[in-house]
Formats: sequence, C-alpha cells, structure tokens
Amino acid sequence: MTLHHHQQNGHQVQQSRRLIHRIFAKQYGLTLHVDAVDLLLHTLHQYGLLPIDPADHQGQDELDQTLHTIAAACPAKLDNVLQRLKNNANQSAYSSFGTPTPHNEPAQPQQQPAPTSSDAQDDIDLPSLLHILSAFHLPRWRYSPDSKAFLRIEKPSATPSAITPHAQAKPLVLRDRFELIRQRILRNPNFRPATFSSLALGGVGGTQAGAAASSRLLSLTPISALRGNEGRAFYLFGMLSRLDHGGKVFLEDGSASVELDLSQTSTGIGFFTETCFVIVQGTYTTDKVFFVHAISMPPAETRLATFEAFGQLDFLGAPVDVYDTAQLQAIEHQFAHNAIYVLSDVHLDHKPVRPFPGSYRDLWTALATMVAEFTTLTTCSTFVFVPGPTDPWNAHLHPRAPLPVTLVGKIMSKLARVELATSPCRVKYCTLEMVLGRGEYVGRMRRGDVVKVEKMRGARERAAAAALEKGKDKARPRPVMWDYDHVNRLYPLPHIVVAADAADTDAYVEEYAGVTVVNPGSFSHSGMRAAGAGVGGDEAGRFTYAKVVPGVRRVQLEAVYSSSGF
Repeated sequence: MTLHHHQQNGHQVQQSRRLIHRIFAKQYGLTLHVDAVDLLLHTLHQYGLLPIDPADHQGQDELDQTLHTIAAACPAKLDNVLQRLKNNANQSAYSSFGTPTPHNEPAQPQQQPAPTSSDAQDDIDLPSLLHILSAFHLPRWRYSPDSKAFLRIEKPSATPSAITPHAQAKPLVLRDRFELIRQRILRNPNFRPATFSSLALGGVGGTQAGAAASSRLLSLTPISALRGNEGRAFYLFGMLSRLDHGGKVFLEDGSASVELDLSQTSTGIGFFTETCFVIVQGTYTTDKVFFVHAISMPPAETRLATFEAFGQLDFLGAPVDVYDTAQLQAIEHQFAHNAIYVLSDVHLDHKPVRPFPGSYRDLWTALATMVAEFTTLTTCSTFVFVPGPTDPWNAHLHPRAPLPVTLVGKIMSKLARVELATSPCRVKYCTLEMVLGRGEYVGRMRRGDVVKVEKMRGARERAAAAALEKGKDKARPRPVMWDYDHVNRLYPLPHIVVAADAADTDAYVEEYAGVTVVNPGSFSHSGMRAAGAGVGGDEAGRFTYAKVVPGVRRVQLEAVYSSSGF
C-alpha cells in the first residue's frame, strides 16, 4: 500500500520508519516487512499518534511509548497465532485419518475459554500440562554485547562428555555470567541513559526535567579506566576474587583488576562470596587500591521486565501446550484445588520416618509397596524424585544426574506417573514456572562471605537476595560441569524457587523481587521451629513440607504429626 497522505511529510515518515526499525528489530528482535511498516504508519496516523511537526517532543515521546507497547505485546500474540496454527494442523491430520481428535487437543481451532462443565473438565488432560525439564536439555543462550541480543548455542552431537570440557569452557562461563548481568544492569532505570526526546525537554524553552533525570543516572566505569584518575569516585561492576595468597580481595571485569579495601564499607542485602558479581562505589587511591564505600548486588530484574525485553526467546525449552496462555490461566483457576507437595531431605532408613531394612534398592522397593496401598494417590498423582548430595552414587558435580532406573525401578512399576529429575530441574505447570534444587545453600554462602558484616541481617533473606539478584541458584565455587553452567541461571526469574537445603533444617518462605523462595525443611529431622515458622515446636514425629497452590501462586508450610512415625 502507498501513503499519499504522508508525501508532504516525507522526512518525518522516514524518521518514524527508522524509529520502528530500531524498536522492533534491535530491542525486541522482531523483523517487519515493508507492508507491515506501512500499515503500522497508516494506523498511527489514523489515530493521531504520528507527529507531523519534528519539534513536537511530546508527540515523539507518545509515539515511542506506543511502539514499545505494541512491540512488547507481539510475542504473546505470536504465541497465540502459533497455537492456533498447531491446533488447525492437528485437527486436519486427525480428520484425514478418519479418527476423532484426542482428548488432550481442543476441539475448536479458535481461542476458547477453558471448559467449565463436568464433562469438559474430564476432557482436560492435566498430567500433560505438567512438564519436568531436565537440566541437561535446557536451551543455552549467550548474550552478545556486540549485537545486543541473545544467541542460542547449539551443542554439537560429537562433543565429548561435559565432565571433561575444553580448556576454554571455564573462562567462557565467567564471561557469559558477566555479560548476562551487565546487560541487565544497563537496562535498569538507574543506569539506562536518557532518550533523545527526554534530553530535549531540558533544552532552550523547555523544562529541566530531562537534564535533571540524566544527572541522577549512575555510570559504570571499566576498571582499566581508573589509571590516572586517583582521588576520584567511581561505580565499578565486576567479579570478586582472590588473586594472591595474602587474603586480599580483588575486583575483575575482563579489562583489568583492582585491589579492594573493604575495611569501612557498607553493604546491601545479600552474601558477597568469591566469584560473585557485585557493584561497588568508592574512591580510587594513590596506592592503586579502590577504597570501597558501599558494595551491593546488581539490581534484580523482574520477570515481567525480562519478557518485555526478550519475550520472543524460549529460555525454558518446555514442550508447547495445546492451550494458549489465557486458557492455561483459566485451567489453573478452574482446578485451584490441585496442589504440589514438596518433601525434602527424606531418609527412608531414618527411624522417625519409617525405617525399611535392607540395601538402598530394598528401601525403594519397600517404599513402593507402602505407597501402592493408597490407590488414589498412585493413580492420580505424579511423583518427581530429585537426587540429593548424600545419594551414594552421585558425584559432587552440578547438575546432578537423575536417580538410576536400576535402583528405583520397582517404584516406577508401582506408580502411574514417575519422573526421575536432575538437580536442579525446572517444573512447568500451565503458566507456573518453578525451579527445584537440592544442596547446601545458606551454609556455603555464610562460609564464603568475603565481607564481614557486624550486624547480621536475616541469613535466609540475604541468601534469597544473593541468588535472585545474581540470577544464579548457587553462590560459591564448587565442582560444576562447565558446559552446563547455564542451567544454574535464574533468568528470567521463575515464579517459585524451591531451595531444599539439607544443612539448614529450618523451613522458611521468603518473598523477593516477585519470586517466592521456599525451603521445605528436613522432613526426616522435623526441621521447622516455632520461631521460624509459627507452626509448633520441635516435637518428635512432626514432619514438615511445603504446599504450592499454582492457581493462586501461594506457597505455605505445613506439618503432619505422628507419635510413631508413619
């Protein structure tokens, strides 16, 4: 189509075209054909959103905000379109063979609300909406600062075992972590440079709002630029490390390193461990030491903000459901009574639980026999088993491989649905995303903290902040399969993080940056204290666990009582 009504303002139209390309392609990764751009310009002009006068700064700002809103909504609309195409294809395929549509496929290709009648509820295959994602199959993305976009890294099939990766794998891991967090910081409003239109507001004849906002922005300085600027204050971003045996703490950012003086620093919330990426504010001294006034974790980015920037990318790699997002939300509310129960640190040979005699395999066989007595539980539930640090065959490598089928095969034959998961693993149910992991989290952070805080804040709150702000579910150096380091990322942030900490036996629930972090406590050791959770004391036979209600995004700690175990 042509835009004859724009011919008198050809220069302004070209500027609008460039703005559309910059927002859609460079910031959201969306490519528009010429016809689509013409249609968008025509629509904007029709609704009076296309400024005619180049000096109309308010109109330019409104156009910029409108384009951002449209671009951010495109990925969700695209998902709906793909779902409809998939539904159409499935419907056509089954019709061509003369067979009815399966019960887990929607009968109508167009978007429909979730069925509400009792017959329609029976047609919804809820187990097919629960996905347990292995750590070894998560997609790997690397942020490129040159193209300002994420690039998917495809692992060649001929690559040797990830336990012994190439020598350059470890430095690549550290660089990937650095670039991932840095791009997140630079998109934070406190660090993001002002747009041209907002700066223009501070010019002649305008207000000083744009200039004042620009002056309040924080700027990150590369460590290599400190030389020759002694006595000046800077903000630095980098990784904490110890480069000598004298116990000195350094900050590295890829360009250089600098020794830190942390003797009089104030700290934000979180644990500051070795290999931790932090922001420090201080003064570069004539002794070539950076005197730190304040140290803090990088600001966390909400899940919504991440998807507004990179919503078109598949970070999770989950199978595509047959329902779109609106339908999945309706199903969650419709089956609001469904819940996910998390039991952590379960010892089958522990006396208070129910000691089973025999070998490790015999313990699982006895558990299978006991659970099989409850028919409803075995037929209507999905059991997910996540390996822990004390399982006998598991090396202290992360991520941990699933439990061997040869040892737990008996319970798989007794239960209808069993998933042998990795640690960590991802869980997706309808629109809910969870991360499950087992290990020692709070204790490792405490021991590895390089900044000694006189007044200890809540350790669990600090641990939650450290994990979510760094975008990692681990805090301290430990044996890691470097080719699979990306599975430890919490990016984008999930809805719920289950940190099953065997060492920290107290159960807790913490809310941070819109994420619920929960430790169910030790089921075998009755780990929840009255002071920590308000459920009761340390009575014998008191077993604690966590209950997750996906329909309302609620996590609560519960306990059962027994005077003689089960």
